[in-house]
Amino acid sequence: MVTLKMLHKLSKYWKDMPIVRPDEPEGGIESLISVNPPAPFTTELNVKFVSDGSDGSDGSHNIDLQAVSNFLTKHNITTTGNTTLCPAEDLRKYQKFGGYNIVMLSSSDKIIGFIMSIVCPIKINPSEKLAHSSKIMCGCTSHLCVAKPLRNMGLAMGLMKELIASGYKDNVYCSYGTATMKISGNAVKITAWYRPIDLAKCKESGFAYKSYIKPTDRGTSRDELAYRVSNLNDRYNIIKLDPSQDVSEHLDYYLSIVNNKKVSFYPDYTHWVKWLSTFNTYVVSDGDNKLGVFSYTTIHANIAETGETVSMAFPLLFVSGTDSSGDNILMKAMLSVVKADGFPLIYIYQCGSLTSELLSQHNAMETSAKIYLNWYNHSVRVTPEDVYLPLF
Repeated sequence: MVTLKMLHKLSKYWKDMPIVRPDEPEGGIESLISVNPPAPFTTELNVKFVSDGSDGSDGSHNIDLQAVSNFLTKHNITTTGNTTLCPAEDLRKYQKFGGYNIVMLSSSDKIIGFIMSIVCPIKINPSEKLAHSSKIMCGCTSHLCVAKPLRNMGLAMGLMKELIASGYKDNVYCSYGTATMKISGNAVKITAWYRPIDLAKCKESGFAYKSYIKPTDRGTSRDELAYRVSNLNDRYNIIKLDPSQDVSEHLDYYLSIVNNKKVSFYPDYTHWVKWLSTFNTYVVSDGDNKLGVFSYTTIHANIAETGETVSMAFPLLFVSGTDSSGDNILMKAMLSVVKADGFPLIYIYQCGSLTSELLSQHNAMETSAKIYLNWYNHSVRVTPEDVYLPLF
């Protein structure tokens, strides 16, 4: 296993990057490691960068997102051998929310690399060494991909530095994102789970599930019962938030239940409306008593073992305003919604209110995927239970 110390010793690319080094403590009030961008990227290879920033509200875009989608389909292969896909319509959706797309081109203008980041307002609450809470604009970075024949040449660092430079121009100085290795000293391991919904489609796609069938059983009814998604009791309401309506009451409720979390997505009204326009978001209530909020997006993967392409629901926000019983109702509500939307399974990162106990209770399956939440230019230290941020 490559440790963080080995990584910094072996990699010249990270030496000037503002990340937490091993054994460095959490920082002061702002917790930014540096207010200066890292040194510009240099390489002997003939490459150039093209970027799209902000939300493109003026209608001008420099990047062909269909070409980017085709590139990811060919090259975005994970350590498990599966390929993470991103349709052009999803890339356009993220771009509309606001953020940055960076493409690396060869001398012949062929795409050889890509990275994207949506910009989220987040709140970081006090700890022993952080005297005051801070609200900052932070990049949520994902889909870092370099063409397979050109890996291990430092080109990923070039994409990251170009993204960082774009963010600095708009006063976005820090970011977070998931990766398959621990890069920053304050990285935290995130466990991935999936919960089957349609057993036949899961099996066809190559997703195993625990069988509850006993040798004396004559059929599969026991499995169907274990993974059945039942409708909520009529006393509960699942309200899909409509950004064309006044959603200030729901925003106030959401902010009230994340206000004391260590790190959370913390939007103003404008960003809340953008969020609701981009991601399906629901409030669950028991009469007049609100129980929690959840949002989800769709992720797509081609499974190497079967060659099947599968679309999965993927929670971005999941926060309960009550005790563990509220978590349970919120989970049931989310499963019923994604089932109604036709997903064969839901893929889940264990963080915030999505605890291992809750996921096990609902017969989710823990994966062996190695995923780390890494921070760039911020020294906050968290546990998975502290994280109420959208992760991609």
